[in-house]
Amino acid sequence: MKKELIFILIIMLLFFAIHGFQINTTSILQEATIDINVHDTYFVIPKVYYWTYTLLFLFSICYLIRVLLLKFANRLANYIYVIVNALLIVWLIFEIHTLNLLLSDFQKNSIEVDQLFYHFFYFITTALIFSVIFEVYVLYKVWNQKQETSKIHTK
Repeated sequence: MKKELIFILIIMLLFFAIHGFQINTTSILQEATIDINVHDTYFVIPKVYYWTYTLLFLFSICYLIRVLLLKFANRLANYIYVIVNALLIVWLIFEIHTLNLLLSDFQKNSIEVDQLFYHFFYFITTALIFSVIFEVYVLYKVWNQKQETSKIHTK
């Protein structure tokens, strides 16, 4: 349990090293936005969403690496990965739905869609597919470990 807390602390420190440390929670929770400019496209993202999605992605990747390196031996790490990755999958499904609505709205209004939009859509879809594959694989391994443990205890 202590190792998991240290691992979570390291992920949080990595997150704050990337994004900077906020002095108080009001600056995190207020309606501030992050502005991202890519070529001629300008993205305005609420800070809370950006931080939440970044944390989900960071936890999912870090715990996937940890689960694979430990060969599914740490049950708590497996469960944390399954929960965080499930939240990431829900978010990716929401993003794909939102992008589909945007695309259909753009086509109805005859607005030219930048190629970057399609690349982002394909990236999100690919991330969703791989997340689901890894989620199913980890759940399968956890289920097998549970079955093996129950066989040992019944003998």
